[in-house]
Amino acid sequence: MPAEDYRVTMGPMRREDLDQIVTLEERCFANPWSRYVFEAALISPLVYTLVQRNNDEVLGYLMAFGQGPGIEIGNIAVAPEHRRRGLGHQLMAEALRVAKEEGRRFAGLSVRESSAGAIALYESFGFEQVGVSPGYYQSPPEDALLMRKDPL
Repeated sequence: MPAEDYRVTMGPMRREDLDQIVTLEERCFANPWSRYVFEAALISPLVYTLVQRNNDEVLGYLMAFGQGPGIEIGNIAVAPEHRRRGLGHQLMAEALRVAKEEGRRFAGLSVRESSAGAIALYESFGFEQVGVSPGYYQSPPEDALLMRKDPL
């Protein structure tokens, strides 16, 4: 796509984004979340969603769950053909900015231990490994690293 035709905007998830988000979820994850999870996110006051678009094309998204003093980053995905352009960084930066603005004090997440790119992204924001969840992921089986950023 020519650079002049590439303009990324960010905003909350919309119902009309669902088909693309579910497809992107299936492309990016071995155990994708169901459409129902995304539909429920549209109406839940405890879920924060952020979607990146180029015109009407969904490039990436983030979902976080928040209640009380912290948030849990549930999922962050960028279409493979749009990676290495800083989109994941933009999603995480905005989510953490909003969380801090809302008075959240910390953020947590789980990540496959083999996901070096994601781990590097999280560490660039100050997340640190605080534990391991053995066998957390299936297909393929793998441990999850538990990471936390405290304070925001």
